[in-house]
Amino acid sequence: MGVWKVQEDFLQYGETCWRRLPQMPGAIYCPVHKEPFRPSGVSYRDINYRIIPATYALIHIPEPDFEPGTIYAERYCRLAEDIAWLLSKGFSVPEGEWLTWNFFEVTGKPINTHLLYDVSRSSQRGNRFEDYLTNRIMQDSGKDRVDLTVSRQIGILLSIEDKFGTVEKFYST
Repeated sequence: MGVWKVQEDFLQYGETCWRRLPQMPGAIYCPVHKEPFRPSGVSYRDINYRIIPATYALIHIPEPDFEPGTIYAERYCRLAEDIAWLLSKGFSVPEGEWLTWNFFEVTGKPINTHLLYDVSRSSQRGNRFEDYLTNRIMQDSGKDRVDLTVSRQIGILLSIEDKFGTVEKFYST
């Protein structure tokens, strides 16, 4: 959760809560404040087995080391903005014929998804945003690879961003 949003919540409500966007794979930066989300200190396994209130986590669970900024901050922010836009509209990332057909109809090219791979394959591709994102998703999930569904959905978003700038622009074409 973003530090600024927590402070705003406490000032306005006297309490804070978990939000959906920071829980989404790939949403690492706050699209409003343009800063990395603050790690909660709550492990992936704890989220699956216990209900931990956000305020309790902020007060009682040690904060992990905070990552400094990254050269990909702008890309992280754009991805978080697209995920937030989809969430606000009640959408998910569509897969299948509609997306493939519309993407081809507008661009004249088939959608070329940027699949997220495990680290063992990344050394062949050099330093790319997708590799940093893959590592972060694996770190956050506690897994040694990115789930195929997550990889496809984020890959679709990245492909749309490459051609249209944002998912909202793609939907408005």
